[in-house]
Amino acid sequence: MIEQLLTPDYREVMEHLTNLDLKNHSLTIYLTRHDLGFWNRPHTDIPRKHVTHLFYFNEGWKIDWGGCFRFLEDNQTTSVIQEVPPLPQYSVAIVRCDRSWHMVSPISLNATQHRLHLQTCFWLPES
Repeated sequence: MIEQLLTPDYREVMEHLTNLDLKNHSLTIYLTRHDLGFWNRPHTDIPRKHVTHLFYFNEGWKIDWGGCFRFLEDNQTTSVIQEVPPLPQYSVAIVRCDRSWHMVSPISLNATQHRLHLQTCFWLPES
């Protein structure tokens, strides 16, 4: 999968999806495991983090375990526009702006697995 993400084809797909020119952007790839009890407060990404793409790997994740990616209207945890569970059939792409609020809902201590995802980030060139 990582080999595929490093190809020009993946970059072109992300350019088409976001309608952005990403040719001069550096790309980082992270594998992340979030433990039970983890949550991520409402935030927008830092300005250089131009585009983020998330892939999930949790087969059988139960919605009541939390750990869902939430698109938010503003910086309030209750202003949920859409929620995406960390299941392999879903993927999330974010173009950073001052209104691209998002968070991860708290992962229940009753979950029987950790939340797993791969994150790619396209970084604006340093000036």
